[in-house]
Amino acid sequence: METEYILKNSDIKMVLMDEGINSVQYAQVMEALCPGCLNRKWNGQEEYPFLRYVVTFHKEGNETGLKLSDLYKKAESNSNATLHEQASCVLASDIINIQYTSGTTGDPKGAMWDQRCLLYNLQGISADLEMHMGDKLYTSLPIFHNFGLLGCIVYPIIYGITVVFSTKFNPNEYLRAMQEEKPALVLGVTTMFLAMLACPGFRMYNFSNERLQIALAGSLCPKALLEALRSDFKTDKVIVIYGLTEAAASANTNMSDPLTQQLTSIGRASGSYTFKICDPVTRKVLPRGMEGEIAIKGIAVMRGYYKKPEETARVLDKEGWFYTGDIARMDEEGYVYI
Repeated sequence: METEYILKNSDIKMVLMDEGINSVQYAQVMEALCPGCLNRKWNGQEEYPFLRYVVTFHKEGNETGLKLSDLYKKAESNSNATLHEQASCVLASDIINIQYTSGTTGDPKGAMWDQRCLLYNLQGISADLEMHMGDKLYTSLPIFHNFGLLGCIVYPIIYGITVVFSTKFNPNEYLRAMQEEKPALVLGVTTMFLAMLACPGFRMYNFSNERLQIALAGSLCPKALLEALRSDFKTDKVIVIYGLTEAAASANTNMSDPLTQQLTSIGRASGSYTFKICDPVTRKVLPRGMEGEIAIKGIAVMRGYYKKPEETARVLDKEGWFYTGDIARMDEEGYVYI
């Protein structure tokens, strides 16, 4: 089970969880893995030596274990002096997040992000978006992974943006919210926008928000989809983002790019990133226009896979280049085409 693997691999000390999703109840999952962990007096077990706390978001009385309100009470007991002392010990190079890959080629791998990586990952896209303090961002992206974490949590906190969440994606709910909330930015993956455009009642909605911007990622974005988004949502502000767990938001199109590049490429390397196209076997740099493997370098590239030095060495060289395994070509102006 993936949850079991991640708990053992990551050395997690605390788990915070809500009720669950669909028919999966998280309390049942945790109780099956760690019998007794929902009891307030539970103090870990040999199989999970680091895990000490399992905290639920349930209201008081729903569970016997620790609740989020218990953490709030504990936090309130700390003085400002203690908080300042702890904050002063934090370095930009400290690992702040371990982001797990999908595990499509084996067990999930924990990509380690330091403080700088988290902040610089959105440098490229944030420079092009026209967002102001108090503007609304609408999404139902899960926040446990790159797009949701960076786009729905980190970015709004830095720029003072209001986030309107939908807890579960529903095409009609998305369309209704876009009409009623009039967000300045909507985030989603390709399949979500395809589902919205296919809704039988799509034409019933009125998209008259002149400031509407759409940012999408997650899979290849066909030219026909990008053209449909621009025409049907009545906006020419559509950004395509390319990234991986190990190097999120590493390329994106810009609204100032020529229309052809916006519709056919993933844009150019963004923010602190640099791209090169190389031979997948020799890793020798290839001439512009030739197809090869995308390699990425920059401040926002992961520091490596947690407790997996061999896997890290296979994809991250001594010069800091991360080899993605994705095949693409780059034109003379630096635009990349998957």
